[in-house]
Amino acid sequence: MTDEVAELVLKGNYLQTQAISGMLAVGHAAFDSQIRFMRGLERADRLDRAIEFLPDEETVDALTQAGEVLTRPELSVLLSYGKMTLYED
Repeated sequence: MTDEVAELVLKGNYLQTQAISGMLAVGHAAFDSQIRFMRGLERADRLDRAIEFLPDEETVDALTQAGEVLTRPELSVLLSYGKMTLYED
């Protein structure tokens, strides 16, 4: 691997971590958008929540009632699916 490739990979990893931290920082303000995105992927048969350990509708309702948000690992999965969807489209 060349130094240039290594630098690009590390920069990408850093930026992805920053993106996830940013999603957590906005907290509940972005929760509805994240859930709509997840539902949209599921409707398009691009995502299976159970396989990816993402919350089902009952859990989403419980999170909403408790004022909680998606976890860092759950947001990581959504970020990955967002990148794959953009690439495919």
